[in-house]
Amino acid sequence: MSDWRTTTLGEIVDVLDSLRCPINSEERSKRLGDVPYYGANGQQGWIDKPLFDEPLILLAEDGGNFDDYARRPIAYRITGPSWVNNHAHIIRAVRGNDQNFVYWSLVHRDIRRFISGGTRTKLTQAEMRSIELKIPEYEEQRRIAEILDTLDDQIRATEQIIAKLKLARAGLMADLVERDDHRHSDRHCIADLVAPGQFGSAIGPFGSNLVASDYRNYGVPVVFVRDIQSGVFDSKSQVFVSPRKARELNSHRTDPGDVLVTKMGDPPGTAALHPADFPSGVITADIIRIRPNGNIVLPEWLVMYINSLPVKQQIGMIAAGVTRQKLTLADFRKVTIALPGIDIQHQVAERVASADHLIAQEKSRLEKSQILKVGLMSDLLAGRVRVPLEAAS
Repeated sequence: MSDWRTTTLGEIVDVLDSLRCPINSEERSKRLGDVPYYGANGQQGWIDKPLFDEPLILLAEDGGNFDDYARRPIAYRITGPSWVNNHAHIIRAVRGNDQNFVYWSLVHRDIRRFISGGTRTKLTQAEMRSIELKIPEYEEQRRIAEILDTLDDQIRATEQIIAKLKLARAGLMADLVERDDHRHSDRHCIADLVAPGQFGSAIGPFGSNLVASDYRNYGVPVVFVRDIQSGVFDSKSQVFVSPRKARELNSHRTDPGDVLVTKMGDPPGTAALHPADFPSGVITADIIRIRPNGNIVLPEWLVMYINSLPVKQQIGMIAAGVTRQKLTLADFRKVTIALPGIDIQHQVAERVASADHLIAQEKSRLEKSQILKVGLMSDLLAGRVRVPLEAAS
Protein backbone atom coordinates (compact mmCIF):
# COMPACT_ATOMS: atom_id res chain seq x y z
CA MET A 1 0.00 0.00 0.00
CA SER A 2 3.09 2.23 -0.08
CA ASP A 3 2.00 3.65 -3.44
CA TRP A 4 -1.33 4.82 -2.03
CA ARG A 5 -1.48 8.42 -0.94
CA THR A 6 -3.52 10.29 1.62
CA THR A 7 -5.56 13.18 0.29
CA THR A 8 -8.72 15.10 1.07
CA LEU A 9 -12.00 14.91 -0.78
CA GLY A 10 -11.71 18.57 -1.72
CA GLU A 11 -8.48 17.84 -3.64
CA ILE A 12 -9.97 15.14 -5.89
CA VAL A 13 -13.47 16.45 -6.66
CA ASP A 14 -15.16 19.52 -8.04
CA VAL A 15 -17.89 20.81 -5.73
CA LEU A 16 -20.90 22.09 -7.67
CA ASP A 17 -23.02 23.29 -4.76
CA SER A 18 -23.04 26.86 -6.09
CA LEU A 19 -25.09 25.66 -9.07
CA ARG A 20 -27.97 24.50 -6.87
CA CYS A 21 -31.14 26.56 -7.14
CA PRO A 22 -33.54 26.50 -4.15
CA ILE A 23 -37.20 25.92 -4.90
CA ASN A 24 -40.00 25.36 -2.40
CA SER A 25 -42.55 22.56 -2.62
CA GLU A 26 -45.38 24.88 -3.64
CA GLU A 27 -43.46 26.26 -6.59
CA ARG A 28 -42.25 22.79 -7.57
CA SER A 29 -45.83 21.50 -7.59
CA LYS A 30 -46.51 24.01 -10.38
CA ARG A 31 -43.51 22.80 -12.40
CA LEU A 32 -44.05 19.07 -12.63
CA GLY A 33 -42.22 17.35 -15.46
CA ASP A 34 -40.06 14.34 -16.26
CA VAL A 35 -36.77 15.49 -14.69
CA PRO A 36 -35.82 13.71 -11.43
CA TYR A 37 -35.63 16.01 -8.37
CA TYR A 38 -33.08 14.78 -5.80
CA GLY A 39 -32.48 15.42 -2.09
CA ALA A 40 -30.19 14.16 0.67
CA ASN A 41 -31.09 10.47 0.42
CA GLY A 42 -32.51 9.97 -3.05
CA GLN A 43 -35.11 11.14 -5.51
CA GLN A 44 -37.80 13.34 -3.97
CA GLY A 45 -40.03 13.89 -6.98
CA TRP A 46 -40.08 15.45 -10.43
CA ILE A 47 -39.62 18.87 -12.03
CA ASP A 48 -39.84 20.38 -15.49
CA LYS A 49 -36.25 21.46 -16.23
CA PRO A 50 -32.79 20.16 -15.24
CA LEU A 51 -29.94 21.96 -13.53
CA PHE A 52 -27.47 19.21 -14.47
CA ASP A 53 -27.05 16.60 -17.18
CA GLU A 54 -24.02 14.47 -16.34
CA PRO A 55 -22.88 11.70 -13.97
CA LEU A 56 -22.62 13.10 -10.42
CA ILE A 57 -22.21 11.98 -6.82
CA LEU A 58 -24.62 13.37 -4.26
CA LEU A 59 -23.48 13.39 -0.63
CA ALA A 60 -26.01 14.27 2.05
CA GLU A 61 -25.55 17.74 3.55
CA ASP A 62 -28.21 17.40 6.24
CA GLY A 63 -30.75 14.74 7.09
CA GLY A 64 -28.37 12.03 5.88
CA ASN A 65 -27.92 8.51 7.21
CA PHE A 66 -24.78 9.54 9.07
CA ASP A 67 -25.46 7.49 12.22
CA ASP A 68 -26.56 4.44 10.22
CA TYR A 69 -23.76 4.64 7.66
CA ALA A 70 -22.89 0.92 7.83
CA ARG A 71 -26.36 -0.21 6.68
CA ARG A 72 -27.64 2.77 4.70
CA PRO A 73 -25.82 4.93 2.14
CA ILE A 74 -24.74 8.49 2.85
CA ALA A 75 -24.03 9.11 -0.85
CA TYR A 76 -25.49 7.99 -4.17
CA ARG A 77 -24.84 8.34 -7.89
CA ILE A 78 -27.04 9.97 -10.49
CA THR A 79 -26.75 10.42 -14.24
CA GLY A 80 -28.70 12.23 -16.93
CA PRO A 81 -30.90 15.34 -16.54
CA SER A 82 -31.44 16.21 -12.89
CA TRP A 83 -32.30 18.88 -10.34
CA VAL A 84 -30.63 18.69 -6.90
CA ASN A 85 -31.95 20.55 -3.87
CA ASN A 86 -29.95 22.23 -1.10
CA HIS A 87 -29.87 19.16 1.15
CA ALA A 88 -27.23 17.33 -0.91
CA HIS A 89 -23.67 18.29 -1.82
CA ILE A 90 -22.91 17.80 -5.52
CA ILE A 91 -19.47 16.49 -6.39
CA ARG A 92 -17.65 15.27 -9.49
CA ALA A 93 -14.24 13.58 -9.64
CA VAL A 94 -11.50 15.70 -11.18
CA ARG A 95 -9.36 14.39 -14.00
CA GLY A 96 -7.03 11.58 -12.91
CA ASN A 97 -9.51 10.13 -10.40
CA ASP A 98 -12.21 7.56 -11.00
CA GLN A 99 -15.69 8.84 -10.10
CA ASN A 100 -17.00 5.42 -9.16
CA PHE A 101 -14.04 4.84 -6.84
CA VAL A 102 -14.81 8.14 -5.11
CA TYR A 103 -18.40 7.02 -4.70
CA TRP A 104 -17.42 3.67 -3.17
CA SER A 105 -14.99 5.45 -0.84
CA LEU A 106 -17.87 7.54 0.53
CA VAL A 107 -21.07 5.52 0.35
CA HIS A 108 -20.73 3.71 3.71
CA ARG A 109 -18.03 5.85 5.29
CA ASP A 110 -18.20 6.96 8.92
CA ILE A 111 -17.92 10.75 8.69
CA ARG A 112 -19.61 11.60 11.99
CA ARG A 113 -16.59 13.52 13.26
CA PHE A 114 -17.09 15.95 10.38
CA ILE A 115 -20.76 16.54 11.19
CA SER A 116 -21.96 19.69 12.93
CA GLY A 117 -24.30 19.13 15.87
CA GLY A 118 -27.65 20.72 16.65
CA THR A 119 -31.22 19.60 16.17
CA ARG A 120 -30.47 18.62 12.56
CA THR A 121 -27.03 17.18 11.83
CA LYS A 122 -25.22 18.87 8.96
CA LEU A 123 -22.12 18.29 6.87
CA THR A 124 -20.83 21.71 5.91
CA GLN A 125 -19.02 22.14 2.62
CA ALA A 126 -15.77 23.00 4.42
CA GLU A 127 -15.95 19.84 6.52
CA MET A 128 -16.86 17.77 3.48
CA ARG A 129 -13.79 19.04 1.62
CA SER A 130 -11.60 18.05 4.57
CA ILE A 131 -12.64 14.37 4.64
CA GLU A 132 -9.45 12.31 4.31
CA LEU A 133 -9.18 9.46 1.82
CA LYS A 134 -6.43 7.02 0.92
CA ILE A 135 -6.31 6.46 -2.83
CA PRO A 136 -4.20 4.46 -5.30
CA GLU A 137 -3.28 5.41 -8.84
CA TYR A 138 -6.10 5.90 -11.34
CA GLU A 139 -5.95 2.44 -12.95
CA GLU A 140 -6.25 0.65 -9.61
CA GLN A 141 -9.09 2.98 -8.61
CA ARG A 142 -10.90 2.02 -11.79
CA ARG A 143 -10.45 -1.72 -11.29
CA ILE A 144 -11.56 -1.58 -7.66
CA ALA A 145 -14.69 0.28 -8.69
CA GLU A 146 -15.36 -2.25 -11.47
CA ILE A 147 -15.23 -5.14 -8.99
CA LEU A 148 -17.57 -3.46 -6.53
CA ASP A 149 -19.94 -2.34 -9.29
CA THR A 150 -20.09 -5.88 -10.68
CA LEU A 151 -20.93 -7.31 -7.27
CA ASP A 152 -23.51 -4.57 -6.71
CA ASP A 153 -25.14 -5.43 -10.04
CA GLN A 154 -25.34 -9.08 -8.95
CA ILE A 155 -27.00 -8.03 -5.67
CA ARG A 156 -29.59 -5.92 -7.51
CA ALA A 157 -30.27 -8.79 -9.93
CA THR A 158 -30.84 -11.17 -7.01
CA GLU A 159 -33.16 -8.65 -5.34
CA GLN A 160 -35.16 -8.47 -8.56
CA ILE A 161 -35.37 -12.27 -8.72
CA ILE A 162 -36.66 -12.35 -5.13
CA ALA A 163 -39.26 -9.70 -5.93
CA LYS A 164 -40.47 -11.70 -8.94
CA LEU A 165 -40.58 -14.93 -6.92
CA LYS A 166 -42.64 -13.18 -4.25
CA LEU A 167 -45.09 -11.98 -6.89
CA ALA A 168 -45.31 -15.50 -8.28
CA ARG A 169 -45.92 -16.85 -4.77
CA ALA A 170 -48.68 -14.31 -4.21
CA GLY A 171 -50.31 -15.43 -7.46
CA LEU A 172 -49.96 -19.05 -6.41
CA MET A 173 -51.57 -18.25 -3.06
CA ALA A 174 -54.47 -16.51 -4.76
CA ASP A 175 -54.96 -19.46 -7.10
CA LEU A 176 -54.60 -22.26 -4.58
CA VAL A 177 -55.88 -20.72 -1.36
CA GLU A 178 -58.18 -17.79 -2.02
CA ARG A 179 -59.95 -19.52 -4.90
CA ASP A 180 -60.88 -22.29 -2.48
CA ASP A 181 -62.96 -19.71 -0.66
CA HIS A 182 -65.45 -20.10 -3.52
CA ARG A 183 -64.71 -23.69 -4.50
CA HIS A 184 -65.37 -25.23 -1.09
CA SER A 185 -68.63 -24.61 0.77
CA ASP A 186 -67.35 -26.32 3.91
CA ARG A 187 -66.51 -23.41 6.20
CA HIS A 188 -65.45 -23.33 9.83
CA CYS A 189 -64.89 -20.74 12.53
CA ILE A 190 -61.37 -20.55 13.90
CA ALA A 191 -62.86 -21.66 17.22
CA ASP A 192 -63.82 -25.00 15.62
CA LEU A 193 -60.25 -25.66 14.47
CA VAL A 194 -58.30 -25.35 17.71
CA ALA A 195 -56.99 -28.37 19.56
CA PRO A 196 -59.22 -29.58 22.38
CA GLY A 197 -58.27 -28.53 25.87
CA GLN A 198 -57.92 -25.41 27.98
CA PHE A 199 -55.11 -23.79 26.00
CA GLY A 200 -56.25 -24.36 22.39
CA SER A 201 -56.21 -20.60 21.89
CA ALA A 202 -54.69 -17.89 24.03
CA ILE A 203 -53.37 -14.35 24.15
CA GLY A 204 -50.30 -12.99 25.88
CA PRO A 205 -50.18 -12.02 29.56
CA PHE A 206 -51.77 -8.82 30.80
CA GLY A 207 -50.01 -5.82 32.33
CA SER A 208 -47.82 -6.57 35.30
CA ASN A 209 -47.69 -10.31 34.59
CA LEU A 210 -44.85 -9.68 32.13
CA VAL A 211 -42.80 -6.48 32.41
CA ALA A 212 -39.41 -5.32 31.20
CA SER A 213 -37.75 -6.20 34.51
CA ASP A 214 -38.62 -9.85 33.79
CA TYR A 215 -36.48 -9.87 30.65
CA ARG A 216 -33.15 -11.68 30.58
CA ASN A 217 -30.30 -12.10 28.10
CA TYR A 218 -30.86 -15.87 27.94
CA GLY A 219 -33.48 -18.41 28.93
CA VAL A 220 -36.93 -18.97 27.40
CA PRO A 221 -37.57 -16.73 24.36
CA VAL A 222 -40.26 -14.05 24.36
CA VAL A 223 -42.13 -13.57 21.08
CA PHE A 224 -43.15 -10.04 20.08
CA VAL A 225 -45.34 -8.68 17.27
CA ARG A 226 -42.20 -7.59 15.41
CA ASP A 227 -41.16 -11.24 15.12
CA ILE A 228 -44.28 -12.09 13.07
CA GLN A 229 -44.46 -11.27 9.37
CA SER A 230 -46.93 -12.55 6.81
CA GLY A 231 -46.19 -16.26 6.67
CA VAL A 232 -42.71 -15.78 8.14
CA PHE A 233 -41.51 -16.09 11.73
CA ASP A 234 -38.33 -14.03 12.15
CA SER A 235 -37.07 -13.83 15.71
CA LYS A 236 -35.58 -10.34 15.88
CA SER A 237 -36.24 -9.59 19.53
CA GLN A 238 -33.64 -11.77 21.30
CA VAL A 239 -35.45 -11.23 24.59
CA PHE A 240 -35.84 -13.99 27.17
CA VAL A 241 -37.35 -14.80 30.56
CA SER A 242 -36.16 -17.23 33.19
CA PRO A 243 -37.50 -20.81 33.09
CA ARG A 244 -39.28 -20.10 36.37
CA LYS A 245 -41.07 -17.08 34.90
CA ALA A 246 -41.96 -19.11 31.81
CA ARG A 247 -43.60 -21.74 34.03
CA GLU A 248 -45.67 -19.00 35.68
CA LEU A 249 -46.81 -17.96 32.19
CA ASN A 250 -47.49 -21.48 30.94
CA SER A 251 -50.96 -20.55 29.67
CA HIS A 252 -49.25 -18.07 27.31
CA ARG A 253 -46.75 -20.60 25.99
CA THR A 254 -46.10 -21.12 22.29
CA ASP A 255 -44.65 -24.34 20.85
CA PRO A 256 -43.42 -25.42 17.40
CA GLY A 257 -46.46 -25.91 15.15
CA ASP A 258 -48.55 -23.23 16.85
CA VAL A 259 -50.03 -20.42 14.74
CA LEU A 260 -49.15 -16.91 15.93
CA VAL A 261 -51.36 -13.97 14.94
CA THR A 262 -50.84 -10.27 15.61
CA LYS A 263 -53.62 -8.46 17.51
CA MET A 264 -52.28 -5.02 16.54
CA GLY A 265 -51.21 -3.55 13.20
CA ASP A 266 -52.57 -1.88 10.10
CA PRO A 267 -54.41 -4.10 9.60
CA PRO A 268 -54.03 -6.60 12.44
CA GLY A 269 -54.26 -10.36 11.85
CA THR A 270 -50.85 -11.18 10.34
CA ALA A 271 -50.05 -14.86 10.90
CA ALA A 272 -46.90 -16.98 11.00
CA LEU A 273 -46.08 -20.53 12.04
CA HIS A 274 -43.92 -21.17 15.10
CA PRO A 275 -41.13 -23.04 13.27
CA ALA A 276 -39.93 -26.50 14.21
CA ASP A 277 -36.37 -25.27 14.82
CA PHE A 278 -37.35 -22.50 17.25
CA PRO A 279 -37.74 -23.43 20.93
CA SER A 280 -40.91 -23.06 22.93
CA GLY A 281 -41.43 -19.56 24.25
CA VAL A 282 -43.85 -17.03 25.73
CA ILE A 283 -46.03 -14.66 23.68
CA THR A 284 -46.58 -11.02 24.58
CA ALA A 285 -49.96 -9.34 25.10
CA ASP A 286 -50.48 -8.28 21.47
CA ILE A 287 -50.29 -11.81 20.04
CA ILE A 288 -52.95 -14.51 19.65
CA ARG A 289 -51.74 -18.09 19.79
CA ILE A 290 -53.75 -20.84 18.06
CA ARG A 291 -52.93 -24.51 18.57
CA PRO A 292 -54.59 -26.20 15.55
CA ASN A 293 -56.41 -29.51 15.73
CA GLY A 294 -54.15 -31.51 13.43
CA ASN A 295 -56.88 -34.01 12.62
CA ILE A 296 -58.84 -31.45 10.59
CA VAL A 297 -56.50 -28.59 9.70
CA LEU A 298 -52.82 -28.26 8.87
CA PRO A 299 -51.05 -25.42 10.70
CA GLU A 300 -49.54 -24.39 7.33
CA TRP A 301 -53.01 -24.17 5.75
CA LEU A 302 -54.31 -22.11 8.65
CA VAL A 303 -51.42 -19.63 8.37
CA MET A 304 -51.88 -19.31 4.61
CA TYR A 305 -55.61 -18.79 4.90
CA ILE A 306 -55.39 -16.26 7.74
CA ASN A 307 -53.02 -14.23 5.54
CA SER A 308 -55.32 -14.51 2.50
CA LEU A 309 -57.65 -11.84 1.16
CA PRO A 310 -60.92 -13.44 2.36
CA VAL A 311 -59.77 -13.37 5.99
CA LYS A 312 -58.17 -9.93 5.64
CA GLN A 313 -61.56 -8.65 4.50
CA GLN A 314 -63.28 -10.18 7.53
CA ILE A 315 -60.73 -8.67 9.89
CA GLY A 316 -61.05 -5.32 8.13
CA MET A 317 -64.78 -5.34 8.84
CA ILE A 318 -64.13 -6.17 12.50
CA ALA A 319 -61.56 -3.38 12.92
CA ALA A 320 -63.45 -0.78 10.82
CA GLY A 321 -64.12 2.49 12.60
CA VAL A 322 -61.64 1.82 15.40
CA THR A 323 -59.00 4.53 15.88
CA ARG A 324 -56.32 2.03 16.85
CA GLN A 325 -56.98 -1.18 15.00
CA LYS A 326 -57.00 -4.15 17.34
CA LEU A 327 -58.20 -7.73 17.07
CA THR A 328 -59.57 -9.47 20.16
CA LEU A 329 -59.33 -13.20 20.69
CA ALA A 330 -63.13 -13.45 20.89
CA ASP A 331 -63.54 -11.73 17.51
CA PHE A 332 -60.76 -13.74 15.92
CA ARG A 333 -62.29 -17.05 17.01
CA LYS A 334 -65.41 -16.06 15.02
CA VAL A 335 -63.48 -15.58 11.75
CA THR A 336 -64.42 -18.24 9.19
CA ILE A 337 -62.21 -20.05 6.72
CA ALA A 338 -62.80 -22.48 3.88
CA LEU A 339 -61.58 -25.94 4.79
CA PRO A 340 -60.92 -28.48 2.04
CA GLY A 341 -59.98 -32.04 2.88
CA ILE A 342 -56.69 -32.65 4.66
CA ASP A 343 -55.20 -34.19 1.49
CA ILE A 344 -55.88 -31.01 -0.50
CA GLN A 345 -54.42 -28.94 2.33
CA HIS A 346 -51.24 -31.04 2.08
CA GLN A 347 -51.04 -30.54 -1.70
CA VAL A 348 -51.43 -26.77 -1.43
CA ALA A 349 -48.96 -26.53 1.45
CA GLU A 350 -46.35 -28.50 -0.52
CA ARG A 351 -46.64 -26.24 -3.56
CA VAL A 352 -46.38 -23.08 -1.49
CA ALA A 353 -43.48 -24.60 0.45
CA SER A 354 -41.67 -25.18 -2.86
CA ALA A 355 -42.11 -21.52 -3.74
CA ASP A 356 -40.88 -20.52 -0.28
CA HIS A 357 -37.83 -22.75 -0.74
CA LEU A 358 -36.87 -20.95 -3.96
CA ILE A 359 -37.26 -17.58 -2.24
CA ALA A 360 -35.16 -18.78 0.71
CA GLN A 361 -32.41 -19.95 -1.67
CA GLU A 362 -32.24 -16.55 -3.36
CA LYS A 363 -32.30 -14.77 0.01
CA SER A 364 -29.37 -16.91 1.13
CA ARG A 365 -27.51 -16.03 -2.07
CA LEU A 366 -28.32 -12.36 -1.49
CA GLU A 367 -27.07 -12.47 2.10
CA LYS A 368 -23.80 -14.09 1.02
CA SER A 369 -23.29 -11.47 -1.69
CA GLN A 370 -23.96 -8.66 0.77
CA ILE A 371 -21.46 -10.10 3.25
CA LEU A 372 -18.92 -10.47 0.43
CA LYS A 373 -19.53 -6.86 -0.59
CA VAL A 374 -18.88 -5.57 2.92
CA GLY A 375 -15.66 -7.59 3.13
CA LEU A 376 -14.42 -6.52 -0.29
CA MET A 377 -15.18 -2.86 0.38
CA SER A 378 -13.21 -3.03 3.61
CA ASP A 379 -10.22 -4.81 2.02
CA LEU A 380 -10.10 -3.14 -1.40
CA LEU A 381 -10.73 0.44 -0.26
CA ALA A 382 -8.10 0.14 2.49
CA GLY A 383 -5.53 -1.43 0.19
CA ARG A 384 -5.29 -4.63 2.25
CA VAL A 385 -6.12 -6.60 -0.89
CA ARG A 386 -4.50 -5.31 -4.04
CA VAL A 387 -5.91 -5.64 -7.53
CA PRO A 388 -3.26 -6.71 -10.07
CA LEU A 389 -3.31 -4.12 -12.81
CA GLU A 390 -2.76 -6.71 -15.53
CA ALA A 391 -5.68 -8.88 -14.32
CA ALA A 392 -9.03 -8.85 -15.98
CA SER A 393 -11.69 -7.04 -13.98
